[in-house]
Amino acid sequence: MKNIFLSMLFAFALSAQTQAQVSMEIKAGPVVSNWRGAGLNTFNSIVGITGNFISRKPYTGFYAGSAAEIPVSENITLQAGLQYSQTGTVLQGDLGIKVLDILNLKAKASMIQQTIEIPLLVKVATGKGFSVMGGPIAGYHLNNKLHVKATALVFNMVNKTYDMNEYFEKFNMSLAGGLQYRLENGLGIQAIYTHNLTGILKDRDAKVYTQSARIGLSYIF
Repeated sequence: MKNIFLSMLFAFALSAQTQAQVSMEIKAGPVVSNWRGAGLNTFNSIVGITGNFISRKPYTGFYAGSAAEIPVSENITLQAGLQYSQTGTVLQGDLGIKVLDILNLKAKASMIQQTIEIPLLVKVATGKGFSVMGGPIAGYHLNNKLHVKATALVFNMVNKTYDMNEYFEKFNMSLAGGLQYRLENGLGIQAIYTHNLTGILKDRDAKVYTQSARIGLSYIF
């Protein structure tokens, strides 16, 4: 995984040195993400969740970054980028969490991953400002935090953040696909879906993957 990540980083460095007709794009927007996979119970065991939680909900974060667009042909470009993203999942309901020494309180536990990403996407122009894109994204997790807020009656019993880095892989690989519409003045909007391919937990038997949807504004210059 680390070799793949370094190879993509090297490709990005080479693309940045390309001189002919290279354009730069900046982009930012919200990210709605959640976890999927048969290993979700393993994560619950790691944290020490007991009882029956009401629901697992998507986590809303954001992403921001920039990219170099290198023309390959009249309608095809290669986009090599560098960006920051926040993804995760949210448990909400009546929770007992052993690491907090609390039992069956009304709680909200947000697992938040902060990641540096290197997307290498192929974009194909379909006409009238529209394009489709797809390709791999290499990620490096900067932080993995568990933020818990718990209440009893109207009182805040817990409002703390815990470091969970020891349970998560540092590197990951995802696949992305989406659409973009760009105006003639360079302003654009894009919608991108990503699916993690390699799993995020260090426990190899725990198959947990991140899925996300991103809608952002972009500007090319």
